[in-house]
Amino acid sequence: MKYELIEDKGHLLSKINGLVYLLDTGAPTSFGDPGKIQINNEQIQIQNNYLGLTAPKLSEYIDFKVDGLLGGDIFNRVDALIDIKNRELLLSSQFIQMHGNMININFKLGVPLLSVKVGNTEMKMIFDTGAKISYLSNLPQKDAVIEEYMTDFYPGIGSFSTPIRRFDTRLGDIQSKTLKYGTLPETLSMLVAIVGANGIVGNEVFNSGVLCYSPRQNTMVIQ
Repeated sequence: MKYELIEDKGHLLSKINGLVYLLDTGAPTSFGDPGKIQINNEQIQIQNNYLGLTAPKLSEYIDFKVDGLLGGDIFNRVDALIDIKNRELLLSSQFIQMHGNMININFKLGVPLLSVKVGNTEMKMIFDTGAKISYLSNLPQKDAVIEEYMTDFYPGIGSFSTPIRRFDTRLGDIQSKTLKYGTLPETLSMLVAIVGANGIVGNEVFNSGVLCYSPRQNTMVIQ
């Protein structure tokens, strides 16, 4: 079923049956108020918070009124087509076939992991559509120039400030792109390490195209 896609200040959201949700493949658990969501005519019960993060608090963090967050527990049971250009989100119980650059995904504790080349270093990263920039635990180039500082947030941790640097990034056969990277706070870096990842790659990696996200086939395709 197709839903309206909203892009606001780097965040990807969707209006589903009149309610607005942040799209977040990196969060294993969906939440919202009310505690249920209807996807493709199926009513799904969801929590009213994730690690203490509620819809009002999330709205405050991203400066956009939302009713909840769509996480991995829902994304992992469907195929999702995120079409930024046409402002559409398609969630399908059927497999979606799309031509483009295919990238393999593995899962650990419900979190999507993929191989990413940052600079000259191959890394295992969490794929997180809820992150508007990417993050690293360890920098591939210690002398990389800090361009600015940015405030972000993470459930259970709250808001934090991070320096922003740029690194060439390559996924699969996709032509290298220069992406913004923040540095993970120590607590978040330890959480990321639990699933064997070196960082997080955010939605900037496909922010000018179309993403077909197919967890049941362990793949995603970027066009």
